[in-house]
Amino acid sequence: MSVYSSIWNADDWAMQGGHVKTDRSHAPFVAMSALRGAFAANATDSDADEVAQCTGSSWGKEGF
Repeated sequence: MSVYSSIWNADDWAMQGGHVKTDRSHAPFVAMSALRGAFAANATDSDADEVAQCTGSSWGKEGF
């Protein structure tokens, strides 16, 4: 089974307060985990606004 996920911009808190920048020239990034389970939720019609934010021109707004 494969799981694909988005990576949020954590430069301000994960990279020494933004002093160390992520070198995106090494993308795509691959992460592995020993976890044997996954958690997911079904999107319903009431989630349409949130789902729409993950598609189209809103997707990849960080410029990766």
